[in-house]
Amino acid sequence: MAGCRIDDGPEIITLECSGFDFEIAQSEWIILPEGREYTFEGQGKTIELNSEYQISEPFTIEFDNPGLRALIPIGLPNRECFSSYLSFHESNDGNTSFFNEIRNINNGELVFNSFAIDDLGFDLEIINDAISITRIGASNVASETLAFQTFQSLSLEGRVFENILQITNLDLQPDQIYIARNLGLVAFKKNDTLWLRN
Repeated sequence: MAGCRIDDGPEIITLECSGFDFEIAQSEWIILPEGREYTFEGQGKTIELNSEYQISEPFTIEFDNPGLRALIPIGLPNRECFSSYLSFHESNDGNTSFFNEIRNINNGELVFNSFAIDDLGFDLEIINDAISITRIGASNVASETLAFQTFQSLSLEGRVFENILQITNLDLQPDQIYIARNLGLVAFKKNDTLWLRN
């Protein structure tokens, strides 16, 4: 009979959830870390970015022991410790945008790191320090692994960056991006122009 439950007492379950954990490996590859304004230069022009950030703080989840309702999960609230780092960046003219979300479930049990740079979307996964990158897009587009290289040191327009991840994509713009570990996006190539972060 719908609505029936075994009444064995109103047990309250409490979960104490941490805020976003900047110690997880994925946080070393945040695309544009919070705390400064970002501009990029290319062919004598400048792109200025407006940035927004949402970072989870510690929180508590409390709920009744669901009893038999656990067998019928429709409508039940999310009962996981879910924290996230989310940032969105857009140029003043709206022609260039960046998005980064790191979802951290149950204090590192599952971590998803997603990016979107203009038309290019991808997930970055780290397993035992090994990086894999998968392109994402519309639901009718099959996932595919993106070509990437890592460099201990790389020179771009006469500037040297350390611990660089270079991602190459041949059929969407930008066709190359460069992310420095613990520094973020330092350059991208779009329509044959290399844009270098100031």
